[in-house]
Amino acid sequence: MDFPRHGGFFIDAWSRAYARTKDPVFLKAIRTLAALYGSARNERTGMIPSVTEPVSRTGWPLSNLSLAIDLWAAAGRVPDELARELRRQALETDRVFLKIAHDVGRGGQGFVLSCRVHNIEPLGRSARWTTGYGEHTDAQVANLCALRYGQLPDGPSKAAYRRLILACAGRYLDSSPDRQKPIYPGAVGDAILHLADAHAIAGDTRYLERADALGRLAASLFFDGASPLPKASTLHSHYEAITRADTLMMAFLELWQKTHRSGQSVRLVYSDR
Repeated sequence: MDFPRHGGFFIDAWSRAYARTKDPVFLKAIRTLAALYGSARNERTGMIPSVTEPVSRTGWPLSNLSLAIDLWAAAGRVPDELARELRRQALETDRVFLKIAHDVGRGGQGFVLSCRVHNIEPLGRSARWTTGYGEHTDAQVANLCALRYGQLPDGPSKAAYRRLILACAGRYLDSSPDRQKPIYPGAVGDAILHLADAHAIAGDTRYLERADALGRLAASLFFDGASPLPKASTLHSHYEAITRADTLMMAFLELWQKTHRSGQSVRLVYSDR
């Protein structure tokens, strides 16, 4: 296992360290790791594998996208020659991610979460409310698409990410989690943040109204008045950090800001990647 997103986290940290210190050791580290992932791309598809055992080479498109987000951000902190290479790699990832058979319309099968590296044939897809390690909700993936959308200049790739984000948002306008199964706070927080992004992109009030309705639902599901901490799930009364209640709290804050202080900017960055 060698997930590209982990390399992105290193590159982000090293680029911040270089911006503070100008120590060339950090540039060497960035070049080395960026070159490693660049050389790992499949020659036919451009996908960077996440699982590299000889029998089955599997790619996680979301991990590739996370790396692209960090490459692009790091490019703004390093010298021009290296910055150009980091941006080139990020744009190549956009090309690969956007040609994968994502299917996020109202009746679609979801985003592709895993695929065969040599032909990007889908192996696993996202679901609206199911979340766990390696199992992302539609909204989680759309939130990463929104991060990349916010980085890109106007052009075909930015327009393609916009289409994916808004198509996915349509899936949440009339969908609610199944209360017969465990509902986790992070999954609802993902959906609220996603709908808030869709509203910011398209200006359609339906997205913000639906986000507000989900926020009210989440408040009733996870807070019973007995504790200031949210429940781990709708079927468990204890608290667990791993079910991502912090994501729900950030979603509450963003929703409050948009409905009560719409003229005030609050810098909240989605970090569940």
